[in-house]
Amino acid sequence: MKQTDTKTTSRSSQDLPLNPKDQEIYQQHLNAVAGHWNPRTPYELFLVTRLARLEFLYDRAESIQFSLLDLEIDVNSEKLAETFQSIDPSGLLAVGFKSLDDHSPAFRNIDRHLVRLSRERKRFTELLHQARHNASAGAKNINSPNEPDDHDCKSA
Repeated sequence: MKQTDTKTTSRSSQDLPLNPKDQEIYQQHLNAVAGHWNPRTPYELFLVTRLARLEFLYDRAESIQFSLLDLEIDVNSEKLAETFQSIDPSGLLAVGFKSLDDHSPAFRNIDRHLVRLSRERKRFTELLHQARHNASAGAKNINSPNEPDDHDCKSA
């Protein structure tokens, strides 16, 4: 299937509650993922679309996680300035992370969300590889009908 097919034959940003700018970014991301995988069947197109969606959501969740940490550092910047004469960037991140972790479940929740999305991404990638393997194995069997099956060779 061609890259442009993703706009008409697959789930698009319409099933995600996105503002117009994010819809455009999602569609570009979907087109890039579809261009990479070049889905050949409707099932592969479904998997590619789902994978693109998961990757898009993962990127957004990661951005939220970074923003939470930056916001926590900004909110506590005066207190940090009073407590520390100088602090290196790593120390600043550590203090911001500790404060966020101690006072809000938001960071843990988004981290849990990232783990779930990562597992789903891995699963859909594996399903795509499996679909490709099955398609090539099926094509091999179709192209060479006189070849014995593996189980025929083992019994001989």
